[in-house]
Amino acid sequence: MSFRFGPRATIPGKVEVAAHQVDRMVPPGEPILYVTAGKDTWICGIWQRLLYQRTVACARGESPRFQQDVRDAEARLHPRWVVADPQVAGKLRWETRATLPSGVVLGTCAP
Repeated sequence: MSFRFGPRATIPGKVEVAAHQVDRMVPPGEPILYVTAGKDTWICGIWQRLLYQRTVACARGESPRFQQDVRDAEARLHPRWVVADPQVAGKLRWETRATLPSGVVLGTCAP
């Protein structure tokens, strides 16, 4: 049983729903910057797995290096689309933004 259901059981259902919503809304092939509210980066790995075939860069909103991590991701990938936990969405300069039914904020950031 654990071999059959274990890997899927490690993904929080709310995150899986949010990732599917994002995948449907963002044009194919577009890189995404994911901004997490927590200090742990494990959730970014989950997003990368759920959005496989896309490039997903990560930044931790609670990190002292947050602004630098965002600049590094922008320099490397030039992501237009950003997904953020609501707790850290206010730290970004948004051009467009919407809160999805799953609770995450999806939008584009101002240059």
